[in-house]
Amino acid sequence: MSPARASDEERQWFVELLERHFVEGRLDHEELTSRLERAVNAQTLEELYALISDLPHLSTVAMPYDTSSSRSPHSMTLTVGRWITWWRRRSGRHSS
Repeated sequence: MSPARASDEERQWFVELLERHFVEGRLDHEELTSRLERAVNAQTLEELYALISDLPHLSTVAMPYDTSSSRSPHSMTLTVGRWITWWRRRSGRHSS
């Protein structure tokens, strides 16, 4: 199965999430810049989740969704921690 492609809206959501971690002091300016560049250029959701896998879990964050698409708001609500766990399991990484 091919990795899910990332949309512009999903890339923007990750940019905002990374900026939140920067504001809260978890990323320095250099690391933020590097991750933002990778987020903007990410082709898949897996690439995006890899950018936050080492950051602490935040409370439930609603993923943006396109109201004109077939996706419902409910199906696009993600718990960041759940996705990090999924990504770590899929990539063979274990949380510490």
